[in-house]
Amino acid sequence: YPSLRRHIASLSTFHGLQAVANPCKEQLVRDTLKGLRRSQQHDPKRAPALRREHLVEIVGRLQFQDTLAAKRDRALLLVGWAGALRRSELATLTWGQVANVAEGLELTLRLAKTDENDEGQLVAIPLQPSRWLCPVQALGKWQVACMALGLDMTTPEGRNAPVFCPISQTDKPRLGRNMSVKSVDQILKQRAAAAGYD
Repeated sequence: YPSLRRHIASLSTFHGLQAVANPCKEQLVRDTLKGLRRSQQHDPKRAPALRREHLVEIVGRLQFQDTLAAKRDRALLLVGWAGALRRSELATLTWGQVANVAEGLELTLRLAKTDENDEGQLVAIPLQPSRWLCPVQALGKWQVACMALGLDMTTPEGRNAPVFCPISQTDKPRLGRNMSVKSVDQILKQRAAAAGYD
């Protein structure tokens, strides 16, 4: 489609310079281009959405694993699913963007170009009746684990620290370091594959 548009633009310019009728401005050509643009608007790289039954199966396996990686991944999956967060939002979320409220959690997400006043977008994460499927409980357990390892939430460094940090193969978290979007994607794929989903 982009190549076709360039060729049509070149033809249109050529006809304009020759001062002759421009076939590129015909309604048939414009309608054809509009139809092609509409048919190309899907994103072939977009990953399929994680369904609830898959989430239940994946998190069910994680709840019996007593590793820091399992605690982090359980929180990441449940918070991401409950808030319908993008992988990039999970990778860049900091503890300062997380607020505990009576109903659960409130996340203040930083927006890009559309957030002219730098106010962010508020995302509510409600408490869930099932403790092992509750994103609030899972994130609380992960926060306690991080604090036990030395993360101080009362300091600017602690509040600016990423919620989801990388963890080594030997289960050692790198507090204060951001995960990449690719790492978040790998965690989702690995945990899904372990539960039998591709």
